Amino acid sequence: PAETTLLHAAVALIVVAVLSAGYKWSRFGLRSRAVRDDALAAASAGISPLVARLWPWVVSASICGLAGGLWAHYLTAFSPVTFYLQPTIVIIVMLFVGGAMSISGAIAGAFVMSVWMEFARRLDAGLGVFGAQLPALTQFSDLSVAVILIVLLQVAPGGIFGFREVQLRVRARTVVTDSPAP
Repeated sequence: PAETTLLHAAVALIVVAVLSAGYKWSRFGLRSRAVRDDALAAASAGISPLVARLWPWVVSASICGLAGGLWAHYLTAFSPVTFYLQPTIVIIVMLFVGGAMSISGAIAGAFVMSVWMEFARRLDAGLGVFGAQLPALTQFSDLSVAVILIVLLQVAPGGIFGFREVQLRVRARTVVTDSPAP
């Protein structure tokens, strides 16, 4: 049954982003990043490379399972062709557009590429502009994804965000008193 709504997807996105950020900035995430950067140095500091690599794999597999379940309940019917080369390449380009090293980048890349793919899909079918019908540009979406990837890898190999994250800064309230300072 078609159970996935926009609200379900948005709630899942927020939950996964918060849990991912919590893991990334926890000591377990720090250990995982240390092993990613230099496994020998991390092992010499007492970090087990196997354990540090296993937990991110388990967490990402769980997130992929959740995403697959949401997508299955959105599509309601699919086959192996649904997951063939074109959707896989678009998902990888989403990651490269935003930046593979940040949660904010992954979300931004998915948003940017989703909007672009919707626009390109409409150009593939022919687009009506101010009453005039533009001719269909066959395979424009595939070509545009390839061009975006090539240009991005030349201009910004780290993606839009690179290692940076969008951070919410909470400012502490200051209490003003009328008494003079000592």
